[in-house]
Amino acid sequence: MFKMLPDPKRPLSLLIGIMIWSTLYGNVEAKVQMLPTIPALLPSLVADQVSIVQAIDRPQAQVYYMNIKNSTAKGSLSAAGDLITAKTGHASSQDARGYASDEVWAEANVAGSGAQTLILTATKFKPLLPGSITVSGLYTTVGGMAAIETFTDDYNGTTVLTATLTGSRGSTGSYNTVSGVITLDAGGGNTINNTAVSSVRYRYDVEKCTHTDRIGGINLEVVSENVDARTFPLRLDYNIFAAINLQKIHGMVLADEGIKTLCHTGVTLYN
Repeated sequence: MFKMLPDPKRPLSLLIGIMIWSTLYGNVEAKVQMLPTIPALLPSLVADQVSIVQAIDRPQAQVYYMNIKNSTAKGSLSAAGDLITAKTGHASSQDARGYASDEVWAEANVAGSGAQTLILTATKFKPLLPGSITVSGLYTTVGGMAAIETFTDDYNGTTVLTATLTGSRGSTGSYNTVSGVITLDAGGGNTINNTAVSSVRYRYDVEKCTHTDRIGGINLEVVSENVDARTFPLRLDYNIFAAINLQKIHGMVLADEGIKTLCHTGVTLYN
């Protein structure tokens, strides 16, 4: 193992590279592993402000938010969709949570045509990684009964690659890893209905993929909203004995302290 250490004369880099050398079938292969930066070791990298605090000293003001959007469409995500918003947090869909990965969770495809076989439109990203393909959402009529059927990949990573799918109701399918085309077959006397469109889940080879969107990007969006304060008068009640004791014992003016308390609650004072 060969470990790359940072130059002591320079600040510690955000990226620590570890070159792991291994011999595979007589060939030497170099792999680079990305290690996360540990904030405990690098406290200077920890953000000391996760948001901007702006004092509001007037009835009208503006509050600023920063949202994170995906720049490319992927699966069920359209371009410029919300990944993280200041108001609602992280998007909950699998495609949003897996945006920074090689997996597409729900890519809409064609519906059935009422025929025995169905050829799906080629997936957006390819080549496909064997063992990762799932087709769902389609209704098939088998033995006169219509129901949803899910097709799963037969390849388990150890046997000879067959590039075939098996349906939950007995149908079959196949796929081409290079072209991204998937073919389904409900079997003799059965049909794939046009009740709903299909949804494809798959992984793809990022290094060999030629699509311009193969590597996603993010956009930072800063937006503002107007804030209008609603004021309502409140009365401050106290007795003279409490005021005298507070000033004699603690050196504090009770009226002034009461005003501070009301101001902290965001209440407008009226004479």
